[in-house]
This record gives sequence, C-alpha cells and structure tokens, in this order.
Amino acid sequence: MDSSGNDVRESREDREIGQNPKINSVGQRPTNTPPQNQALKGRNQKTTTISPFQGFDDFFSNRGALPHAIDARLSAFCRDFGKCTLCGECIRKCPAQALTVCGETVAVDELYERISRDKEFYANGGGVTFSGGEPLLQADFVAQCLKMCKENNIHTAIDTSGHVPFSEIEKTLPHCDLYLYDIKTINSQKHKEFTGVENKIILDNLKELDTRDVEIWIRVPVVNGFNATHTDMAEIAGFVSSLKHATKVTPMPYHHLGSHLYPALGLEYPLHFDAEINEESMSRFSKIFIRTGVNVPAFPKNLDIRKTTS
Repeated sequence: MDSSGNDVRESREDREIGQNPKINSVGQRPTNTPPQNQALKGRNQKTTTISPFQGFDDFFSNRGALPHAIDARLSAFCRDFGKCTLCGECIRKCPAQALTVCGETVAVDELYERISRDKEFYANGGGVTFSGGEPLLQADFVAQCLKMCKENNIHTAIDTSGHVPFSEIEKTLPHCDLYLYDIKTINSQKHKEFTGVENKIILDNLKELDTRDVEIWIRVPVVNGFNATHTDMAEIAGFVSSLKHATKVTPMPYHHLGSHLYPALGLEYPLHFDAEINEESMSRFSKIFIRTGVNVPAFPKNLDIRKTTS
C-alpha cells in the first residue's frame, strides 16, 4: 500500500496469464513454434527476422564468425531459436544493435542494495513483493533476499502460482509476511486443459500454507472462455472460505499487457480469449465471494485495463 492506503500490490503487470500452453501456471517457456521467416519457408527452421541489413558478408568479416544461432543470408538477420544456447553473442554481433538481454544475474547483497534505495516508500503498509514468472523456482535465492529485507524491517510478500514442491515454499516461510496466491479454477481437468498441469499440488500447497501463521491473499484471474462462470467462481469461493488465513480475495479481469513480450522471443501470442470483462460481471463475481464471508476489495470503477491492446 502507498501512504494513501491504496493497494499497490494489485497492479502486477505480469498478471498476464498464459504462457504454456494456454495459461501460465509454472513459469515454463511456451512451446509454440514461432512464425517462420518467409525467405526460409520450407527449411523447417524456427527463425525470426530481426531487421533487414545489407552487406552482411563485409560486416561480419570484420567481427568474426557468426553465432551458431544467427543466419545472415538472404539479406536478412535471423535468429534460430532452436539453436540458441543463451550465450548472448548475437547481441554483440547484431548490426543494428537491436538485441538486449532480458534479465541479469545478481547477488543477494546487490539486489538488497537496489531494494533499499526505495525503503522510504515501503512505510505505511508498503513493502517488497517477489514476483515473476514464478519466484519460488529460485526459492533459495528468494529466501535469502527475504531474510535481508526482514532484518531491515521491510514488509515482504511473494506472488506465486503455488505449483512447486511445498519444501520450496517452506524455505521462505520464516521471512515472508504475505503470500499472494493464484487460484484459476478448482476443476482439475479444466486446469490441465488450459495450463498444461493439474492443480492438485497447487490446492494442496495452499491448504498446507494455511496451517502456518502467515497471511494469504488469493488472486483470481477472470477469463472469458475459461473461468468467467458462476460455477467456477462459486467453487473457488467455497474452497477459499474454508481457509483460516486467507484474508482477502481479488478477482482480476484478464488483460493482454504481456502479449508484446512474445514476438521478442520469436513466439506467437497463444491466447485468443476475449479480454472484455465488464464491470457488471466483475461485480457479480465479487458478490459470490462476499456471500461466503470472504473479504473482497471493491472493484475500482476507474480501473480500465480491459481496453488495453495486445
């Protein structure tokens, strides 16, 4: 929360659900085959054209051999993601300097130093949230960072899908004040159809987490064509109402804010759900939770992420 009491944790840009194969559940890289470069069509290569560039031979003769995932023929600079080893050499070789590394390796001390720069903003209900992707895929690192934050009186939270062994969650328990926990549906078959995995471990982990002395906020992405039904919301509400430490449920309208990331990875955006979840529907779904005794923040009337473009 900020100094005015607004819940700043509710604006997670990566609420974009849907990476593998339809809705992200475990932070895996999508397996969709990217669109093929028309010039290489028929070669059975997963390639993406970065930029047109003339004179490749002269350019690269002065810079050494091409990275093995780069094809500079046919007057097009292409990356073959099937050959990529994440070496980063294509960034140095790119003639247009159009490529960058997304993400970096940092030490715990270095990350905390960055966090501490904004410590004055963490007062009055604010804090640090470790999100993703799935932060618990790096539970040891996250646990160390959480510990440093707690030792310096910074409120801590983890935003998770819950699709990890509970032992990974347990590593963070001594130093985490709040878990923001996703529930997409209670129906295991539907969950597997849309996410690629069953939800038993997710629900079991949530039950076990609820036995610990920690606060839990439930996040429910509401998606037309997936779970935007009375049945789905009622099942989730029934499950959540049985939890002792789930102090809040937030139904969240689906959006396309992460769709621009896919082309950068040479991938097609795999979701084609209707992003339009109107305010009336969100209000109706919220009332389902309220009737079970669950605390639901009022759906903000000025929140209009539904009109974002992909």
